Amino acid sequence: MLSHKIDYSYIKKAIRDKKLPDVEYGTVGCDGFKYQIPNFKHIGGKNCILSSLNKTLRHYDINYSEEMLLGIASGLSMIVMQFKHGPFVGGLNAKDWNCIRAPLDRLGIEYKLHETGSVLKAHQKLKDILRKGQPAVTFVDMAFLPHFFSDQNMVPNEKMGHFGGHTVVVYGLDEMKGEVLISDRFGEPVKIPLNLFQMARASKFAPFAAKNKILELFNPEKSSLKSLKEIIPMAIKQNIDQMLNPPIKMLGVPGFLKYKQVFPTWWSKYPGDQFIYAILNLFIFMEVGGCGGAMFRDMYRIFLGEAAVIMEMPSLNKAIEFFEVSIEAIHNLGNVLLPDELEWMGKLRKSLLEFNATQESMPDNLNIHLKQTENDQKNIIERAISENLSDFPSYFPKIVAAIQHVHDAEKQAWEYLAEMF
Repeated sequence: MLSHKIDYSYIKKAIRDKKLPDVEYGTVGCDGFKYQIPNFKHIGGKNCILSSLNKTLRHYDINYSEEMLLGIASGLSMIVMQFKHGPFVGGLNAKDWNCIRAPLDRLGIEYKLHETGSVLKAHQKLKDILRKGQPAVTFVDMAFLPHFFSDQNMVPNEKMGHFGGHTVVVYGLDEMKGEVLISDRFGEPVKIPLNLFQMARASKFAPFAAKNKILELFNPEKSSLKSLKEIIPMAIKQNIDQMLNPPIKMLGVPGFLKYKQVFPTWWSKYPGDQFIYAILNLFIFMEVGGCGGAMFRDMYRIFLGEAAVIMEMPSLNKAIEFFEVSIEAIHNLGNVLLPDELEWMGKLRKSLLEFNATQESMPDNLNIHLKQTENDQKNIIERAISENLSDFPSYFPKIVAAIQHVHDAEKQAWEYLAEMF
């Protein structure tokens, strides 16, 4: 385990502000429980929710790729939102935890997504799920997870920010040692101190507060699953509808036009340093933030390839070509958001890609790598602010044109798919 110092002054403030329950973490509900699921197989993944569900189903010999789970969830989306701290542009349909609920509903697997404000009840439910030999898909706040940052940072890591929509798979717990064994989407499993893990689970920090949510499956059997041939057309049709006919203009294909419209306003809405961090986050959620690249479009392309074989529809290969155009357009947008022409912005883009690759590979000397990358990024961001920020508005026309290009490519791809279904 990486060794991190806990910022107890921050924890006390979070308890006062009702962002964390007032409990003595690491001791709640502990009775000496020790268990590790035998033969649990850790595999890395592209997205936290999809890879968590993938690994849990594989434990029952239900073997679907992350990409297939994304597809049968009708999981592709587009959303642009503006918060006080910065904008958010995402590519996943995460409403009501759709990418967990929809695949299970459509496959016919019985489940319950538990949520509670009680740390004691949450810990007991985790042990109940483990006792029946089931890996536990568990929601956690990333700011409390040590493997996301080096030990030069305090826990919780406020610089990284809170995000309670992250999921991991718990496959072991040792209360005597105060350790939790988790499988994240990265290259190797990790051990988390129990006190931090309970805080990560109980966090009420926005966005997508974790609130002790945990998934429990009931007797999943491969033989009783509904046919993918039945599910896939229904899932694709729903995804087409939510992309081409969203209820509001900030969603779906029209959402890209909203993105194009509001992007230039962010210069004044998020002034100075805040604008650089806004651009940084836009790139992260577009290319490296657990989306498999190109706002989940590369994953959907793979899903369509799998669907073409299952459905015996080689005509889907033409749809794949349209999505490849969209994928290329999104990559181009990332290159324009952090352009090589502005030296330090270009270096920031490359640093974000390298940082993601380091996390995903989980090398033995991870902490050294994370420290070095964090220090490099800090210096790059400072140089970008001091040397590139004032020149950035001159790139707005290129960025707006690149967003329009993504919109046009997406519209063509979804309209072609609509003709087929």
